[in-house]
Amino acid sequence: MSWPSLKNVLFQTTIDNNKILWVYPHNYEFAGDFIFVQKSPNIDAKKTHLVVNTVDGKKLAIVEWKHENSNNLFQATGINLKNKHLSYIVIGLDFEIGMKNTVIIKKVLYKDKEPQSGSLFRGNNISRLIASREKSIVFLYRKTIWGNKLLRF
Repeated sequence: MSWPSLKNVLFQTTIDNNKILWVYPHNYEFAGDFIFVQKSPNIDAKKTHLVVNTVDGKKLAIVEWKHENSNNLFQATGINLKNKHLSYIVIGLDFEIGMKNTVIIKKVLYKDKEPQSGSLFRGNNISRLIASREKSIVFLYRKTIWGNKLLRF
């Protein structure tokens, strides 16, 4: 399973009505996974530098930043990257926790062959449909570039 690289990705910036700087990939299939916001009085941020190449050929360094989600970007700026996330999902009727806390989905009902592009909540939506069809509780394992999650539907 391969995950995207930001090696040659150019970023755009925008400032919302609260004068907060948002940074996001320009014309990138998985742009929703790489949204960053500059620290403000209401945002708890990492105290490290984030350096990105911008579409106008400059390097932008943000001293204090936070990874953000596409829903918050849309609410603050109207920029819609909500269907530009990469995820890998497995849905089944049961699960167990294996060695090193690895999630193992059992009685698999749905499994991506490769990571798929779409809404961050793509797995949730498919899980709800399967749970309704099966008239049973189902378990969703979702892997994204930022980590893994096990959910019950």
